Amino acid sequence: MLLQLEFYGENVVLISPAYCFYSGDVNQDGAIDLTDVLLIHNDGGIFLTGQYLTTNLNGDSGTDLTDLLMAYNNSTNFVSVQKP
Repeated sequence: MLLQLEFYGENVVLISPAYCFYSGDVNQDGAIDLTDVLLIHNDGGIFLTGQYLTTNLNGDSGTDLTDLLMAYNNSTNFVSVQKP
């Protein structure tokens, strides 16, 4: 069975064999920027843990350096939502 998906613009990236969404827009303003990186840094600085943290980007129940690096790398690439 072949599944064909359509995405608008460059909202996804192909990391073989799957398409992946960008992660890091924790304040949901449509862009991954310094504000998101600072929110992750602040939560990581107090070793915040929990199951439903918006600043936990990789799903390991804690906000740490790996989450910070993911958001930082996406912010330096100016990742933002593209809408029709």
